[in-house]
Formats: sequence, structure tokens, C-alpha cells
Amino acid sequence: MDPKRTGQVISTARKNNNLTQKDLADKLFVTDKAVSKWERGICFPDISVLIPLTEVLNINLYDLLRGENKMNKKEVEETLKNTIDYSNKEIKKNKRRILKISIISIILIIIVSSIVNVSISKNKEEKLLKQIVANDKMPKITEYVDYKTSLKSKKKTKLYKIIGNLSLKYTDWTTEESGNKIEFIYYTTNKDLSKLYKDSYVKKSMIHSALVLYTTVSDIDKVTYKFKDVTYSTTKKQVKDKLKIDNFEDLEKLDKWDTLKDNYYSNESQINDTFSKLYTKTK
Repeated sequence: MDPKRTGQVISTARKNNNLTQKDLADKLFVTDKAVSKWERGICFPDISVLIPLTEVLNINLYDLLRGENKMNKKEVEETLKNTIDYSNKEIKKNKRRILKISIISIILIIIVSSIVNVSISKNKEEKLLKQIVANDKMPKITEYVDYKTSLKSKKKTKLYKIIGNLSLKYTDWTTEESGNKIEFIYYTTNKDLSKLYKDSYVKKSMIHSALVLYTTVSDIDKVTYKFKDVTYSTTKKQVKDKLKIDNFEDLEKLDKWDTLKDNYYSNESQINDTFSKLYTKTK
């Protein structure tokens, strides 16, 4: 088990459920400092909290422990062994042997059950993603303006509403916000993601995301997409200069938004040209 990967799963699931760290802490009867430590990979959640945690976040217990969605026989055996070892340490440390042995047994049963169903679930997710792509439409800016916010806002609900409605979906990803920057982290390669969708759709979505975020989140200056094999970044100044935008707030007007789409990502040639202008590639 990797505490950092597990922490990222918790962080992503919490945001997808529009919960703050305090909201999650209150539901689990722990402190928000404990939730913060989990998400930063400093420590694992106490074993007695694991099942309630998955129920609140609507996630699979196996994915929570492993911190990822991919699995094979060797990984399953290793995870079961690690779970037992970790649980035994917790039992000795907290002297609640009978209760925790019962919880471990439940966890192992759930893990084995999830292994049987995982391939079916994965196929359903991929079909859903392909249905989204088949529409090949980017939401209009008017669908986001009600959630206008800033990165410095203490309440992150509006920000996560915006992020959750962006068009580049994947089963294993998270975001990190710091200063005036937001980073989208995808635990897959850009090439594999482009196969699941199509290359032009991935680029179109990244262009669309930058425009939406710069329009609705007042203090974002940099947007980064980080894949396993490559990283792409763009800045607000870069977008303004390349697309000749004087004021992002003007894009809230429907006619300007539609004109922008027509000019910069209505066809594959425009998408490739605009993407190369806006995003800087690094390894």
C-alpha cells in the first residue's frame, strides 16, 4: 500500500463529492487535520475508518487501499498481504484485537468480491467515456458562470463544480492547487488517453478547460496537465496574447464564446494549431 497514492484517491473522491476536508472529517468523526494528513500521504486512515470512508466517498475499498484501478493476480496477493500486515500492527498498537480482526475479515471479503467485478466495472466506465466523446461537444461558458470563484476562496465547492464539469474525464486522476496554479494529474499516459478518446478531443478539451478556468476562476494564472509521459502547461497571458483576448469576462457573452469556438477549435486543423500555440510541452 502506498500512502501517497491512497491519499490522492481520497483527495480526488472528496472533491468529486463536493466535500471540504472538514465536511469529510465531520462525517467520519475525526479531525480535519487527520483528513489532511491522509491526503498528503503522511499516514493511512485508521483501519476502523476505512469502510465508512469508502461509503462516504462512494469509492471501491480495493482502489482506496491500492491507490489505483489497475490490478492483476500478483498485485492482489501483495495487497492482501500488506493489508493483513498493516492491520496486525494497528491491532497491537491500539489493543483492540477482536474488533479489528472482524474488520479485517470484512475488508478481505470485500476485496475478493471487488476483484470478481472489476473487469465488468472497467468496461462500463470505458463505454460511458466513449459515449461522452461521441457527443464531441464542449459545454458553453454559460454553464459555468454561476460557479465563479477564486483559488483563495476557503469554500472550494464552486471550484470543484467547475472542475467536475470539465470535459476530459478519466477514472484515475486528481487535481492540485497551489498559489495561482492548478495542475491536473492523470495516472495514465497521454497516448493511452488519446486512444480512449481521440487525440483531437483531448487537445480540444484542454483548450476548453483553460478558457473556462481563466474565465471563471479569477486568480488562476497557470494551468498544467500532467500525464505519465508528458506535461503540458499554459498561462493566462499566453492565452490572451495568442487568442487576442482583452478580457476573459467578455467571454461570458454567448456570441463571443461561440465565435471563439468557431475560430479556434471547430475542426481538427484549428484544434492542432490552437493547441500548439497555447500549450508548452515538457517531459
